[in-house]
Amino acid sequence: LTRRQGALAARERGGVEAPSLLGVWRGGRVTLHVVVVALRERRRRADLFARGAYLPLAAHGAHAASVVAFGRVVGAECARVVVPRIGAPASGDDSAIDTPADGPTRWRDVLSSTTRVATDGHVRLADVFRDLPVALLIRMSD
Repeated sequence: LTRRQGALAARERGGVEAPSLLGVWRGGRVTLHVVVVALRERRRRADLFARGAYLPLAAHGAHAASVVAFGRVVGAECARVVVPRIGAPASGDDSAIDTPADGPTRWRDVLSSTTRVATDGHVRLADVFRDLPVALLIRMSD
């Protein structure tokens, strides 16, 4: 294996902690981490990402126009992707993305290996972007 292949294999096995990546974001490690983890999740949940219904998600608050968010749903499986628009601030205390009011309250951000909690059908952007500037949220059983 080349060094690059070895590094990719190591990340596929377990990755690295997201907060440790932010200190070295200029080296491309954050991008590599996001791509590897997202592709691994897509492989695990192939039906969700291949056949799941596309749902644009509404954002509200002072920074609502600063994010793009969408969901995928098939059966009981559900995912949310949230990214900031280029050059725009994306986390204000009152800004949030909508989740179904009757849906799950706990979401696993597979990119940062953390749990996010929806309150009253909303997940705060400050929570979503706490560890990384992008999130891939997967529904957890409540």
